[in-house]
This record gives sequence, C-alpha cells and structure tokens, in this order.
Amino acid sequence: MYIHGIGIISSVGRGLEAHRDALTSGSWPMTGGGLHRVGEKDLKDPILAKEARRASRFDRMAILAGLDALEDAGIRSDTHLSAVGLIIATGLGPHVTTFRFLDDIINFKEKDVSPTLFSHSVHNAAASYLSLLAGIRGPTLTVTHFSFAFHEALNLAQWWLEQKRCEYVLIGAVDELGDVMEKILRLRSSVDAHMALGEGSVFFVLSQAPSERNDGIIRLIQDIADFAPFVEIVREQLARSKLAGCIQ
Repeated sequence: MYIHGIGIISSVGRGLEAHRDALTSGSWPMTGGGLHRVGEKDLKDPILAKEARRASRFDRMAILAGLDALEDAGIRSDTHLSAVGLIIATGLGPHVTTFRFLDDIINFKEKDVSPTLFSHSVHNAAASYLSLLAGIRGPTLTVTHFSFAFHEALNLAQWWLEQKRCEYVLIGAVDELGDVMEKILRLRSSVDAHMALGEGSVFFVLSQAPSERNDGIIRLIQDIADFAPFVEIVREQLARSKLAGCIQ
C-alpha cells in the first residue's frame, strides 16, 4: 500500500507542517508529562459550522483530519468518491459523549434523554459525518480495539484494496481525552505520574498504486527517527507491548 495523502490534528496544531516543525525544532510536547488536548481554535472550520454543528470533539477531530487527508491526496468532492472506502480506528470511541448520555439516563430517566446525544454516542458517528461531508460512497466501517485498532484497520484496508472493493482507502485513528478517562489513567498504578496524556486524529489515503509523495513520506519518517526523545518513548511503549519481540 502507498500513502497518497495525510491529515493530522493534535495539541501541536492542525496539519502536517505544524507537526513536522514541532519534531524538527525539538518542541514536541509529548516528551514530558501533562495533558495535551487539541485546541478549540484548531477544531473550528466553516464546513463544521454549516454541516456538523452538533458534532462532538471526537467527531470534529476525525472529520478535519479526514478531509485534510483527502485534500492532500487531491481527492475532492468532484472526484468519483464511490472509489473511496473509509475505515476509522479507535481505542475508546466517543466515550465522553457516552458518559454524558449515561449521566442523562441517571438524571432524567430514559424517556427524557436527548436522542441527538444518543446518536452521537455510537462508535460509527464520526464515520457517518465524515462520509457524508466528503461524499464518500464506498464501504465504511469503524474498528474499535483497546490496543491494536489501527493495526486491524490496516489489515482490513489491504483486503479491500486487494479485492478491488475500492481504489482508495481513507484510514485514520482518533481518540479523545475526557475527564473520566484522565482520572482512570491517573488512578492506575501502572501509569507513571509523569506520563503525557493526549488526544488527536491522523488519517491516510492509501492505494495500491505508487504515489509521487513517497519521497516526502520517507523524509518525514526520517525527521521522526532523528528526534531522539520521541524514539525513546516509542521504544519504551513497544517494550511493554506484545510487539516487543517483533520490532527492532
């Protein structure tokens, strides 16, 4: 599979250049502790105000990163988007909205709970928004897994491409840092008090056809590899995971 476009949003900002600058300048915030949430200004976009004004933060992060990846790949609404499939990977889904929905059940009982809140608490809400706004008509799916959601999504993307179900796959990962999850992580004895907690979304446009962007992707990977603190964090996390014996 080849990468044709990338869209990304995190506490660093929105867009590939913002993240490249943070890596190359040594100002990457995830090397220390603290909370790193996406800034509200980065979650504002005219298309959201018009078409997705009720979307949650989880949905907005996915929408913006996904649309940016399509634009980066040169795939726009006037393109034949029936050839594009969509897979969203998430570890926790829209859990912030889910907790709000459960709170309303406790406070107001089932008959008075907002149906809008319920519809945004399902894991496929972000994929529904993104496919609608982008005009995607290919297969659409959300993969949820606590540890390896993106790995499973990549496997599925490869199958879709090999089976000619679509020409491109827009694949991305998104997770939100909510107050409840923050407290849970802080209470777990296995979590270092200095561990950085963050949120964000990143999307890729994949295809079996070679991409002119390959050289640029290789340079980006080299920028990441040259940023020693980031590499050490990755090594530490891999050492604790099931991939420890597979990654060099």
